[in-house]
Amino acid sequence: MSKKMLATKLHDALCPKCNNRCHCGGMCDFTHAATTDEDWEMNPANRYFLNLSEKATAIMEETHIDEETFIHYANEIAFDKPIPPEVYDSMLAHNFID
Repeated sequence: MSKKMLATKLHDALCPKCNNRCHCGGMCDFTHAATTDEDWEMNPANRYFLNLSEKATAIMEETHIDEETFIHYANEIAFDKPIPPEVYDSMLAHNFID
């Protein structure tokens, strides 16, 4: 899977504005129809999720989990649910979470 496709999946699963977890107002700037590298680099929301996808790829390789499992775990963190310690530690090490 490409990092851009993973970035879109991460956005769709984790974006607080799009998933009604953010109540600060405003619309999400993520562009699903981004077609060029410039679209990904110039749009802050796209750039943020592309950066997350690069971190996610490293974490998945390190912990030997698939994309669906990773997205599930990433979503669980947003709701303070427990995830396997080795995955959590890898997320911390790769600055996926604070």
